[in-house]
Amino acid sequence: MKKNEPNDPSLILVLFIGFLSFCIGGILGVASLISLPVVESTKALEPDEIEPGTVYYIKGQQSGRTAWRAKEDAWRAGMVDVLRLSEPELNQWSRDRLDIDESPDAKDASDLEGTFHFLPSAVNFRVVEDGLQLATKIELGGYLKDKTVIYQVTGRFEDSAHGIRFVPLSGNIGAAPLGSIPVVRDLLFGLLTKRISKGADVDWLGESLDNLESAEIAEGKLVLRRKAEG
Repeated sequence: MKKNEPNDPSLILVLFIGFLSFCIGGILGVASLISLPVVESTKALEPDEIEPGTVYYIKGQQSGRTAWRAKEDAWRAGMVDVLRLSEPELNQWSRDRLDIDESPDAKDASDLEGTFHFLPSAVNFRVVEDGLQLATKIELGGYLKDKTVIYQVTGRFEDSAHGIRFVPLSGNIGAAPLGSIPVVRDLLFGLLTKRISKGADVDWLGESLDNLESAEIAEGKLVLRRKAEG
């Protein structure tokens, strides 16, 4: 019996069909994960409250009296060189600055041609040990058109060639851990930062980042230190 050679058309066809099936299966698997419900909570869960295989979205604190506006004004005016912001202050700042009045049809063409569209809603901040979690809603296109899910990303501030920058380390779109895949992670975070840059009166953020000496999480707060002049 004649054996199939590597260049045998029938063998190539079988390999192609197998590869195609693998790709389709992977896409459907990811779509299924994205579609799974995510459990939302306003407080950290105890170990015995966590269900195996369940993805959780823990929101950062939003209520309470804060002085974020006075702190922002003092920082921008150069009156202080250290800025400390708590979770509620970050989230009240976000609600005021990042709630964009944008038509649902005004979708940014750069958002992967409609595959991901970040909705005009505030970003939620949560302190996670020595890092930050950022979360917002995104609207999906393509196979999951018109489905809205939570995009959450966790990272920390690091020193880079361009100064202090927030580096995303992990994340989820819905229940799918796509934010942990380097290429997808960086792409999604790039879209999120572009979304933040459209906020009201946030042009000063870029210059502030360039002039930071350090950024860290200390005692549950985001602490920014400006470079000394001279």
